[in-house]
Amino acid sequence: MPRKCLQRQFAFDSSDETLRDILIDEYLGRTAEWLLTGQANLHARIGNSHWEAALEIDFLLNLPPRIAQAPALRDRIRLATQDGLAWLASEHEVTCEGLSHWDGVTWDTAVVLRSILSAISAGSPIPGLERSAAFELASKSLAWLLKRFVEWPQEVKYPFGDSDIAQILTTALFVRLRFPHIYKRSLALLGRVLLSRFPNDPETQLCEFLISRRTMLGDREHTCFWEDFFQTAEVLESLTEYYVCASAEGWCDPGRLEEIRAVVFDTIHALELGQSKGMWGTHADTCRALYSYLRATHRLGIEPEVHIAFKALRWMCDEKQALNDGSFLHTSFVTVFFAHAILEACTSWPAANKRVLPMYDDVVWHMDASSSIERGLRLDLENKNRTLQMRISEVSRCASRRLRCLASVGLSIGLVVAALLSSSLGRAEIGDAGYIAIFVGVFVGLLVPIWTIGREGS
Repeated sequence: MPRKCLQRQFAFDSSDETLRDILIDEYLGRTAEWLLTGQANLHARIGNSHWEAALEIDFLLNLPPRIAQAPALRDRIRLATQDGLAWLASEHEVTCEGLSHWDGVTWDTAVVLRSILSAISAGSPIPGLERSAAFELASKSLAWLLKRFVEWPQEVKYPFGDSDIAQILTTALFVRLRFPHIYKRSLALLGRVLLSRFPNDPETQLCEFLISRRTMLGDREHTCFWEDFFQTAEVLESLTEYYVCASAEGWCDPGRLEEIRAVVFDTIHALELGQSKGMWGTHADTCRALYSYLRATHRLGIEPEVHIAFKALRWMCDEKQALNDGSFLHTSFVTVFFAHAILEACTSWPAANKRVLPMYDDVVWHMDASSSIERGLRLDLENKNRTLQMRISEVSRCASRRLRCLASVGLSIGLVVAALLSSSLGRAEIGDAGYIAIFVGVFVGLLVPIWTIGREGS
């Protein structure tokens, strides 16, 4: 159960608690309580904000068990999420083509769609909406998102483009991998004309579009940047997810995968270089950037720079803005991003399991490497090392296949020779038994390499 805020001299003022325990007990718990204070127990509904409600539901459904199962919160979370999901489902709008969206905004629609499907995956029912109806709503919503991407150059004029496209990509990947029947239905709803606008699969085209719009952070090498830190963070999350999924599913050739991974690593480096006194621009940008930074490095299996993550957390959790009531400056939309960043730090950052005092020591020793050219070169070398390891593994597999093929060919030759010798040994002429032995030897000798080559090819 969330405990009352302790009177500390400063945030994380503890020598014997882990950072994760402090974040859970003193921040996640109080923030959850604040988000449950609005109409129908969901704060976002005070302002009728669909995307805020969706992110609040995601946050509440993914809280650590000792918060989510606390007697004071358990029933409130269940009621708030169910009522919120029913409200979101009832609020969708329908186009003249029969497709669905929320507020006519791609970013909002993508976030709401993922929230509904994530809740269904977690076993949370949506009152008044059957699963089949929820799946049909999701199909029509994803189809609308893909249609908006096709229409983007002609019809969508507002400037928040990169972040919107990143949300479409993240959502399409989520649906394709976790709900393939919804994904297929969405493509069918698009029809042949719109599908023809995707020469590759939609996700690859979305990825290529985002990469084509990258710039550098100022004039710094080994960096990729999109407009501002919020949009850069969202693009980083989507490109990382695409890279991980494409690597596992074999969606594109290895050379292109290496190029995408290089963009992802350069974007991570841009966030590390761009942090100033624990911040990335505005309050919302900082919370969103920390979330994406921790999530991307976790998905890639690399260590985030401890001083970058810790300084951002320390700034976010300062008592001047992370207030005792659990809100971030009494502001709903920033509190939502703050909540997700803290939750991500608790779940995907291994260093959060350390006690706070050693973490301060780690930060001191890592400061010399702070956002430097050295870090960029180190990330580039890590990227090249991963590429080299992949190539070495592929060469080893090819060599192993060749050896097995040579061994099978040698065995087949031996079988043929043995058959010939056994049939003619001690006899002037080859009888019926000899011909049978030769036939069997030749047949088996040819079958072995054919079977081996076919097995290696598959």
